[in-house]
Amino acid sequence: MKITRVKNFSLSITLIIIFLIDFGLIVNTNNKWNETVKKIDTLSFETTLKEKYIKSTLEKRNEEFTWTLSLFALSNFIGVILLFLYRKEKNEYESNLYNEKEKAIITLKSIGDAVITTDKKAVITFMNPIAERILGYKNEKVVGQNINKILNLIDIRTKKTINLHMNKVLELGKIRALTENIGLINKYKEIYEIEDSIAPIKDKQGDILGAVFVFHDVTKQNEYRRKLNENEKVLIQQSKSSAMAEMLENMAHHWRQPLSLISTLATGIKIKKEIKDLSDEYLIDSLEKINESSQNLSKVIDDFTVFLQPTLKKEEGFLLADALKKAITILESNLKNKDINIISNVEEIELSSYENEWMQVFIAFINNSIDSLSLKNDKKYIFIDMYKKENEIIVTFLDNGGGISTDILSRIFEPYFTTKYKSQGKGISLYISQKIITNLIKGKIKVENENFSFADEQYKGAKFTIIFNQFK
Repeated sequence: MKITRVKNFSLSITLIIIFLIDFGLIVNTNNKWNETVKKIDTLSFETTLKEKYIKSTLEKRNEEFTWTLSLFALSNFIGVILLFLYRKEKNEYESNLYNEKEKAIITLKSIGDAVITTDKKAVITFMNPIAERILGYKNEKVVGQNINKILNLIDIRTKKTINLHMNKVLELGKIRALTENIGLINKYKEIYEIEDSIAPIKDKQGDILGAVFVFHDVTKQNEYRRKLNENEKVLIQQSKSSAMAEMLENMAHHWRQPLSLISTLATGIKIKKEIKDLSDEYLIDSLEKINESSQNLSKVIDDFTVFLQPTLKKEEGFLLADALKKAITILESNLKNKDINIISNVEEIELSSYENEWMQVFIAFINNSIDSLSLKNDKKYIFIDMYKKENEIIVTFLDNGGGISTDILSRIFEPYFTTKYKSQGKGISLYISQKIITNLIKGKIKVENENFSFADEQYKGAKFTIIFNQFK
């Protein structure tokens, strides 16, 4: 636009200069002619000489007049040429401008987002087919109308009407970034969930010419996201149910032994009393064993109570090693029954976090190792390491169960994915553990197969590594 103005100004100046030159030549020629006539009238010598002088002077003036006319014609010719070139360039510029406009319109029509353009007064100048489909209006029906009269926007969460803030964009000339939770009510009272942005349209000088409003329909994406959240809630509930059943089973194992011992000792005391064979030594020894078994049973109950209590999602200070001990205690009978040894190298790490969730994670990884070791007939190990490294806390679980098949290694944290029989699990404990670590604890988890040696023997197993920052 600026270049065109400069060219127009230059052409105007050139034509004015040519006009002034032509005008100067005419005036100069006329003045010289008048001077010649005056000189001739003042001559008083003989007619012959006067005639010769007149003839000579007229020939000279005629020659000058001829040159003047030639220059006049040449200057006018140049002016015509310049005018022709200007008109040609103008036509080419207008043609290029039209072509660029058509290209822009074609581009806007073909893109996948809805687009509405306005002038600097927020009056609609164009609306592409996607915007037509969502809004329910044709482009020709809305062009010339203020955009705020066409758009009916609400907050999806509160259902309250919200402002487009187009005027601020036009006034300040700044882009309004992408926004969420916006609902658009179209001509037919249908509600679309959209994500939108507004950007000013500027010329080369930075002057605001209008604005472009871009938005796209995210209704289906948001519905899919909500379904995922609902499914995740179901999974968590199923995980709790599965954990509850597993806990009850383990509680039965833990309670059966001390209760059996208490029952046996109490029966022995009764029989010996009846047959009058109850010595003080036997009575005291039996009562001590009953008391010890009762205390162990109480401790187990306390550990289960901690695990099963509802999480308030409030961080509390505790020793991470204590959470691990409680998890191992819960699974102790299962570990003994399957002859599995736990070898731990644990640092005393105090942190503020969620003890119950940590116990759930530990139980899930230990149970996973128990499942992988169940088919082994030789030595069975679970190695647990817990240590600090700079600002990070690292917890690893490694067994000698042979590892995880490479074709399923990447799917180990998928919900409902399991290599166990249906009676053994639903395949959600590792999935929930991953969610706890990544979403609640804000840490990372990885799984890999590892070859290692222990007690001069070579083994292979699955290794789970938890990494999180204690200063998150």
